[in-house]
Amino acid sequence: MFNTTDHKELLWRFSDGRTISFPVGEWIRRGTSPVTIDSIEVDGTSATVLCDNGGVCLEIRHTILQDASVSQEIDVRFLRAMDDVLIDIRFRPDNPGAMRWLTIPALFYGENNLSADLVIYPRGIDRQWSLRADAASCPGIHFPGAEYGYAVFMETDRMRVSRAKTDGKADVEESFAGVGWLKKGETGFSARFTYPCQETPFSYHAPEQLRSPIENRERFSAGDTVAFRARHFISAPGKQAYFAPVRAMAQANRPARLDGNGDILAETAKLFAQCLRDSHFIEGKGFSHRQDLPEVHTGWCGGFSVVEAGLLYGEGAKDAKLYAQAETMADFICATALSPSGYFNAEYRDGSWHPRVYWGKAFGLHLRHASEGCLFLARVLVREADKGRPRDAWWSALKSNLDAVCRDLRTDGSLPIEVDPETGDALDWDGATPGTWAGALAAGSALAAERGDATRASKYRDAAVRAGDYYLDRYVSQDVFYGGPYDAFRAPNMEDPYNLLNSYAELYRHTGEARFLEAAKTCADHLLSWRYTYDVVFPKGTICESQKVSTYAMAPASVRNRHMQNWDTVAALALNDLTAWTGDPAYARSARDNLVQSCQLVERGDGALGIPMGGQSEQWYATEFFWFGSFGEYGKGNLWKVSIALPKSGFLSAVSQIDVQ
Repeated sequence: MFNTTDHKELLWRFSDGRTISFPVGEWIRRGTSPVTIDSIEVDGTSATVLCDNGGVCLEIRHTILQDASVSQEIDVRFLRAMDDVLIDIRFRPDNPGAMRWLTIPALFYGENNLSADLVIYPRGIDRQWSLRADAASCPGIHFPGAEYGYAVFMETDRMRVSRAKTDGKADVEESFAGVGWLKKGETGFSARFTYPCQETPFSYHAPEQLRSPIENRERFSAGDTVAFRARHFISAPGKQAYFAPVRAMAQANRPARLDGNGDILAETAKLFAQCLRDSHFIEGKGFSHRQDLPEVHTGWCGGFSVVEAGLLYGEGAKDAKLYAQAETMADFICATALSPSGYFNAEYRDGSWHPRVYWGKAFGLHLRHASEGCLFLARVLVREADKGRPRDAWWSALKSNLDAVCRDLRTDGSLPIEVDPETGDALDWDGATPGTWAGALAAGSALAAERGDATRASKYRDAAVRAGDYYLDRYVSQDVFYGGPYDAFRAPNMEDPYNLLNSYAELYRHTGEARFLEAAKTCADHLLSWRYTYDVVFPKGTICESQKVSTYAMAPASVRNRHMQNWDTVAALALNDLTAWTGDPAYARSARDNLVQSCQLVERGDGALGIPMGGQSEQWYATEFFWFGSFGEYGKGNLWKVSIALPKSGFLSAVSQIDVQ
């Protein structure tokens, strides 16, 4: 219910007694100063606020939903013309047990990792950031607490703006908003939603660029209305309690058109397979990450995930050529990619193997590639063994990597993220990524036992459990996922959660330990919070607008690299397993929704995308962000015209193993 205090703010009290303050006296600003409040009238779940000597009327309505969350409608009506206006809607939770942490899904996690000194991007919760709402997968903010938390999310990234016309008709605009927070004291955070969008204290235009703030103001005419729609939640305690509100927003906004589509999935799989065969394969070596630049990876940008896809889809679809190409890639990597340290190198280019990608931020052999590659290689070998194909050379290469892991494992379960490629000496231990080894070790233990190598089976299992416990305690349970995409260095990202999801799924599959199932669920819930819960409206004339692209269930790469990518198709099998193990249909549904949405922006023969037949761009933009610099064709609604392998691999593996009809 509503209460009013001093004619400057309203107070909403939930049924359990938790309260949220609405400082309506700060909501409408002319220039930098708030307008005056004339009166506040409260009627149950509604309120009317008159401002600026009758110039503005705020109408606030609430509906209490079955899950005890509150749906809110705020209409800002301008009764006379007004210049230099900022709508600045704020909410301040009253939580004596508030934690020094906050989350804006896909945009801000805690401090956004202050240790990431090699990159520039928004970080630091003392800065009181305000950012573009269309850069958030679920636009809003969660403030956690020791006993309970508070979250408020917009239904979409937009405020609905109705412009009055002289003929009495209304011209309706969908205008994106800003989202962020204000801070008072150590834990006194307030949520903030702005129109026009504010970007402060800096705007984030491109990697390594924090520019001057954007603090625009708007002119309104008499009869104009701005409509704000949001949903308020009292959450469970802890940092990760935003999982449930984000899931609620995704369920509320899920498009019905995502049901069905089995024919589209099958057709797209054929196109993806064709593109891998005809445009990505390098004779005698394997599938290149990009169709236009020959480079074979062991993990991350393809690697053994493409081997898995080629074997699974090639065998199931009776595509002998794709199957043979996948075998060729595995043979080539296992025979040539091992470094003197025992780990796989990162990528093959210009006739030799290299310990890191040339565009990444690393100093030695970055183990993102080897850890992810070995996880997929171990999964492949388990399936191949079940079919009577031992693949001895592949097993030998996997053993080299897993033996190196056991050599480098600390007593506490920690593993290096970078090593010297010659000596194996650890160079860096910071990051969640090495937790991926736990799944590879667990599967490797099962393989060693099958082959009668009891010593390795025991050693690998012990190492898997120790590493699994360490990364569960230090990273997964703390909602800290960074390290894997080392172009982003230590920025929170969606790639570490999908790798750790795959890892803990394997760890649970081979140990049956309940805590590892819980870890897999936590990784999945975090990953799904990166997927958009709404559809962005793209600018007129852009490729995404003309192609009617939907952002729902798609995810950006990281809080630093704000381009959309569907690399998380490689998590589809683990998400499907989670539904089978837990009985919760949301995981499999999200996996399938992501696969359906991954049928977008595929070159189908009309040349519209400028990439090979069956190709799909790695990067497209749901927010204004210029990954390649200040080139107009790469801003919001446009895409990088390069086909890549990784999303195809996850997609093909999934449609080979999951009933998608």
